[in-house]
Amino acid sequence: MKYLNKSMINGLLLIIGLCCQGASAKTQHIVLYGVHFPPYMIDASIMPATESENKGQAVYGMDVDLVRQAYATQGVTVTFQLMPWKRSMRNVAAGVGLGAVSCRPLLSRKKFAFFSQKISQFPSVFVTRNGYFEAGAYPMSIAKTEQTMAMNGWAQATLLEQAHIAYHTVGSVEQGLNLLLHRDQNVFLTARAGAEFEARRLGIEDQLSFYEVSDLTKHYYTVCFSKQYPNAEKWRDILDKGLDEVRKNGEWQAIVGRYRPATVQ
Repeated sequence: MKYLNKSMINGLLLIIGLCCQGASAKTQHIVLYGVHFPPYMIDASIMPATESENKGQAVYGMDVDLVRQAYATQGVTVTFQLMPWKRSMRNVAAGVGLGAVSCRPLLSRKKFAFFSQKISQFPSVFVTRNGYFEAGAYPMSIAKTEQTMAMNGWAQATLLEQAHIAYHTVGSVEQGLNLLLHRDQNVFLTARAGAEFEARRLGIEDQLSFYEVSDLTKHYYTVCFSKQYPNAEKWRDILDKGLDEVRKNGEWQAIVGRYRPATVQ
């Protein structure tokens, strides 16, 4: 009887242990928001992955791969949920979701978000039809005299608003590039890497010109975490630790090289 009781107790302890392990595993999975934004975040249903490292992934991209690998070094798995960017920011502000990838640390977002360390950096550029301006860099003010576009809800739209420059919104980089070539829009203010990536994919690189914006500094993307979401700072700190790890072990450069071979982060 004593042996039976001891066996039952041991069995119960084993079951409890397994349940606790399952609960622990569940706590090591998180969901982050994002939007189709090549090359930083890519929806595989729109652009299927060609690299073996991302075959089978529903979402991939430079920032996604870095975040996924950084969390993996800390024993955390990530699901990336795609949705319109404005809705992502509303959810993060309200604490409905944990955070969003490829998020600029804007002053307006500091009210509701914590930010990770830098994941990627980018210059904003003016994209035009080939040779529309003479070679060189141009100030933001030149957009005042042009039919100018920016992505709806993105950082470049905010920059134009802050400079009191009228602009038209577009829903994707592809749409913006096509409007430059086939409509009466002249200037597209956007992130250089994304525009170059999309132009290569569409085979229209030679039809476009890229001009640096002389009075803008380079900006960078982070993961922003909701101040209203439980344990958000913990998940931010875990990511930062993982990012330090992938920098040290060389995985950072390998990932960036898949998307921007000539870029040193």
